[in-house]
Amino acid sequence: MTTVWTFTDDGRILVLIQDPTSTFADEAPAQFLAEVVQQHGGDAADAADPSEREADLAEAWLILAARMLDRVPDDLRALIAARGEDARGAVAEHDLEFRMLGDEPVPVITGAVWFDGEHWCVSPSLMEIGRRNDFGMDDFGFGAAVRQPYRLGGALTVDEMSREGDERRTWFERVFAACPYPEQDRPSDTDRLGYAVPTSGDHHDLVADIERVTRAWWERSPEDVDWADRTFEIGGRGLRDDHGRALRVVLASGERWTVDALQAWADDLIGVMSERWGTAGEVHARNEKTGIDCRSPLTRVMRATGLLTAPLWWVNGHAVAVVAGTPDPSYGDDPEVIIVIARPDAVLDLARGSSPWELRIRARIISDVSALVGRTPASGPLSWNGPPLAGSSLVPDAMRGGLRTGDHFWTWHFTHDGRGLLLSHPTGPAASRPEPSFEEQISLFGGVPDDLLSLVVDRDPGGFFPVVHRGPSAPGPAETDDLLAGATTLPVVQAVFWRDDVDWRVSDGMLQRVRSALDPDDVDTTNPLEMIYAEALGVPQLQWALRVGERMGPPTLLDAPYASFVFDRVPEREEIEHVYAGLGVFPDLALTGTLNDLLDVVVDAPGYRFLVDAALSNPHPQRRRELALWLLEQRLDASSALSFLGPVNVLFANPTLSAEDEAVLRRLLEKGAIPGPTPVATLPDGHPFVQLLNRDIEESALAPLVRTFLVHGDVDPATPVLPDGRSLLDFASGPFPHGRSRDALASAIRELAAGGAVDSEPEPER
Repeated sequence: MTTVWTFTDDGRILVLIQDPTSTFADEAPAQFLAEVVQQHGGDAADAADPSEREADLAEAWLILAARMLDRVPDDLRALIAARGEDARGAVAEHDLEFRMLGDEPVPVITGAVWFDGEHWCVSPSLMEIGRRNDFGMDDFGFGAAVRQPYRLGGALTVDEMSREGDERRTWFERVFAACPYPEQDRPSDTDRLGYAVPTSGDHHDLVADIERVTRAWWERSPEDVDWADRTFEIGGRGLRDDHGRALRVVLASGERWTVDALQAWADDLIGVMSERWGTAGEVHARNEKTGIDCRSPLTRVMRATGLLTAPLWWVNGHAVAVVAGTPDPSYGDDPEVIIVIARPDAVLDLARGSSPWELRIRARIISDVSALVGRTPASGPLSWNGPPLAGSSLVPDAMRGGLRTGDHFWTWHFTHDGRGLLLSHPTGPAASRPEPSFEEQISLFGGVPDDLLSLVVDRDPGGFFPVVHRGPSAPGPAETDDLLAGATTLPVVQAVFWRDDVDWRVSDGMLQRVRSALDPDDVDTTNPLEMIYAEALGVPQLQWALRVGERMGPPTLLDAPYASFVFDRVPEREEIEHVYAGLGVFPDLALTGTLNDLLDVVVDAPGYRFLVDAALSNPHPQRRRELALWLLEQRLDASSALSFLGPVNVLFANPTLSAEDEAVLRRLLEKGAIPGPTPVATLPDGHPFVQLLNRDIEESALAPLVRTFLVHGDVDPATPVLPDGRSLLDFASGPFPHGRSRDALASAIRELAAGGAVDSEPEPER
């Protein structure tokens, strides 16, 4: 990093910055090239041949550097390349690198500012670069090159430069003693903060910006607008979209020597917000009583900074929080003021910190007891159009069940990827309201991903929920891949919650209820949580029944008030014990059960590596593959052996092994499984390759396994690896105890050893 200061006799200053680690250096030249290509009708991906890319980026950097200097006064600019002298009067080497742009030498810089005698200035071109790329001054290197080393806004004293006992302390004291200027009075807080806070308006203007954003976000998002559109800016600073759940911006930042000024600025802003929107509530990123983290898009921003409490207002149906203070050292050293604007369902966690697996086992237990003691349908597997397990085309069934919560019934769906779908409808007297129209239900389910919709659209309700049919007056189902547009039946429900891979969310239809209730003519500070988590929808009843954020066990289910709320009658202790026993035990679930059997209780599972070998031994082919592939998607190291057999040995020993286990073998090798014998295996039969070819299986079924073992295991078949000195290629020549031919495999392996690939199809056995 280089900073060059040029001072003139008339009090002007020119500062050039070159920070090769700055955001400008990383992004601006590439963005400039992309824009040039687009202007000429090309594709940014094809902007240049790879061999020319580096030269093009260097030229783009020079063009941008020249533009940042275009308003620098001519006499100041002439000094940039002027001859300098060192203390001996010799010509001094310039601190910056110069390159030719046309016939003009241009310094390679990331930023330029100058003082004209009264004000600090930057060129309009630098401002334009910043706007196009959403850069602040620090992205050009100003913070690291100038503000921080020179302690701008704070006192620059001996104590800042050197601590007591530092061997350089005496030298620093002499330098400061030689300074001809006395220490100056500290400037105002506004001057100390400088561009660290928005300067385009006062706090009332910032509040107006926030109100504009909270209205516009119902229609558009920052991803939809042109770079020149200022709709999603607060104080001139662009908001960043967090997957459509929250918008955030670092509105102001400081240094540890300006934290007092920044805190005063933030307090004033909070005061203006309270005057406009009323007294703020508080949002906590951690439950103060239980110590459990609150998991939502808003609280994740707070936990990341270590600032666990923030004031919160509701503005036009969205939450507005001010996360301010000095963050946790793991996040950064600089105090910040962050504005977070969140969707109504992105503030609180429906599950109150409970994982989806914990909710799943609780829902399963309650549903099974309900089916045992009453008329609730039994929970069970349900096919769906979900994502396949990694490395395969297998889509495990989801699980569906239901439970009563007082005057509401909830249908739950949980999937192998940790997602879920929760639906509620009223029961008893509460169900007497008119049935909604098909169009109303289509609107309610809007925003739910199609794969989760496949759990309920045009499905047999199985007694879990009533359905509404597309009526003769409704538009006919469209020929489209959109499930809702092509639906003929939908559940009749009041509330729709779904879980992505991180959070529980409400459907877009439920969000639209919030929007429809807003005052169209004035700022609306109504709390929308009273609508989406309402008792009329059964939400607090579900939370109470599932005991989210609390303990739940057999005593809970046997409690008479609880049982009368959830079950048709109070269950007997033996019935509760029967349900818990039906959950199964480890590792039996992996050894003989299904993936859903395991997932129903996975929250209490031992280490996943412990379960892999049991899953590989499961004799049911599809169960084995689903279990093994799911476990191999988790964090585990398959390189260790739990016995004298490694995991590849265990798979190859399974009596129902077939070519369709190739996906499992490939994932095992990708997760570190060793394509060789364990250290305690001393006989040739201990090598997985020997074990595989000795299996009494048709050669055609072995070919995919052999190919994957050698290629993905990075095994050289010509290297002697067996205890008797033979190579795998030698062994493939036979003979074999089962008497089957392996000639086609041996030929393909020889081709691989010669530099080909094991892709030959063996001749059918006769």
